[in-house]
Amino acid sequence: MTAVASSAGSWGTPPPTVREAWFLGTDDFRFRLVFNVLTSPHVFLGGNITAYHRQVRSAERSAAALARSLTAHDGPQTLHEAWAALWQAPDGRTGKDYLGYLVAPHLLSVLTRGLTDHHPTTPRLQPSR
Repeated sequence: MTAVASSAGSWGTPPPTVREAWFLGTDDFRFRLVFNVLTSPHVFLGGNITAYHRQVRSAERSAAALARSLTAHDGPQTLHEAWAALWQAPDGRTGKDYLGYLVAPHLLSVLTRGLTDHHPTTPRLQPSR
């Protein structure tokens, strides 16, 4: 993600997208693409499904944290405020010029899970007797 967490835990403001090879080839932009893929509509094609689900849940929580850090006030954040923070930059940038989100219903679902899924739990297996 191009918005980098500082020691205080703030994500900062995502910089404008520059459609030039020098910007599009950076690790920051690559991380931004992976983050966007994990929080946008996509299809899982193969690999470790457990790791994939863990990464998606982590990305959803990160999207909620990013939205929270981009919201102007310190009080509780509504779902609409979180969505608005990720959908449009204060300077009006949207879509691929901002964070890349184009499908509003999916983003609402991601944020709903991210805002409520703070501590995923793994069921404990009962020892067989």
